[in-house]
Amino acid sequence: MRRPPEPHDLAPYQAALQQWAPKAEIRVPAKPLGHFDGIITLKTAEGTARYIVEEKRHLRHQDVAVVVDQLNRRRADLTADHIGDRFLLLAPHIRTQQAAVLERADIDYLDLAGNAHLRAPGLFAHVEGRQPAKEPTPAPGRPHKGWIKAVMAVLIRPELVNAPDRVLAEQADVALGTVGGCMNDLAARGILLDGKAGRRVGDRQALIAHRAGARSGRVALAKSPGPCRELSQAWSGAVSTLSAGCAGTAFRSAS
Repeated sequence: MRRPPEPHDLAPYQAALQQWAPKAEIRVPAKPLGHFDGIITLKTAEGTARYIVEEKRHLRHQDVAVVVDQLNRRRADLTADHIGDRFLLLAPHIRTQQAAVLERADIDYLDLAGNAHLRAPGLFAHVEGRQPAKEPTPAPGRPHKGWIKAVMAVLIRPELVNAPDRVLAEQADVALGTVGGCMNDLAARGILLDGKAGRRVGDRQALIAHRAGARSGRVALAKSPGPCRELSQAWSGAVSTLSAGCAGTAFRSAS
């Protein structure tokens, strides 16, 4: 059973919310909304609006369409006095393409990077495209075959870079956690870039050059020496299996 969140769980969002609604306060909901993360009542010159709050701490690597479906199904269980409430999704960072999905679903959002979409009587705010501050990340561990298979899948099928992590994990036949770690590492190195059109591999040639060197038993250094050096040993052990699979059906067609 899901434990109710502590009030301080949403404290970082309070300052972001007050930028647009200075008197708004995120409160822990009572029954029958106890399975949500919070509730907000806004009073403006044009009326009163109430938000039901849901926080997704790992939304950046989730399929936001699945989140929308979950919220819509949960709306059907709301009591009559809450059926007209709006949903407000909170997350540390909401990517631009995720924001577009939420807007089409008429779900408002707010993140800690400064992005927001709030639409209530007497209130409209919209900010998109802001990126979170970069934080130092610990040095990655030694790459393993699963890590390499995830990178290989992205090189062979570039569209997978914008697929949900679970889809990339399925296509590369690796654990879901492996995909998340791999994508985070590539983003921290500046190889995986995030923009309005979605994520893309910004230094594709570095990984391709290394793959060629690994297949011939050499360490090929390219423009990005960090990942190239670290991938050398792990890639050598995985590339023969992967190459044979890629010639056949190693990566399954997306359903």
